[in-house]
Amino acid sequence: MGGHSDLTAGTVSSHSASLMSRLGKAAKLLGGPLPGFDSFLLVSGHFSRHGAVRLAHARVRVVALTVYLEL
Repeated sequence: MGGHSDLTAGTVSSHSASLMSRLGKAAKLLGGPLPGFDSFLLVSGHFSRHGAVRLAHARVRVVALTVYLEL
C-alpha cells in the first residue's frame, strides 16, 4: 500500500498463530499502527483521481496472489 510516494505501509496475515505472535511482538517494538496523518496520506493515495483504477488493479493482483498461494 502507498500514498502519493510519501509513505509505504502494508499488512501481514498468516494462518500460523505462532508466526502472528512473533510478528505481533515485533510490531510492538517497531511501532505497528500508523499515526493519524500517515493513515490520511495512505487513504488519500487510494482515493485520488485515479483511485478507482488503482483499486481495480489491486483487486486483480490480490485474487492472483490468493490463487497462487493456495496451490
